[in-house]
Amino acid sequence: MQVINTSLEDGVNVVVYSSIVQAVGGTGAYAWSISAGNLPAGLALNMANGEISGTPVANGNFIFTIKVTDSASPSNANTQNLPLTISPDPLDDKNAEKNFSWHSEMSDNLFY
Repeated sequence: MQVINTSLEDGVNVVVYSSIVQAVGGTGAYAWSISAGNLPAGLALNMANGEISGTPVANGNFIFTIKVTDSASPSNANTQNLPLTISPDPLDDKNAEKNFSWHSEMSDNLFY
């Protein structure tokens, strides 16, 4: 049995996020958990289906270890370190001045 994801799609701060971690092999239903590290604030793991979802409220690069366990007796388990990047919201007021400045500089360089 093995977690097949080696990374997750990037997310954006305060924008709804959803990604599903998948596994192959093992017996019966899977149970998912975080065995090391933490998900970004605002995200949660559905322990029954491996979905990571929610609305992240912090920017940054996060690494956590996800664990999957099957329903065999005795159970089989596998872990995988997963990186997840949450970028700032480009429409956030804190970024608006930078974005406006960049767009202004670019338009000054256009030829009409």
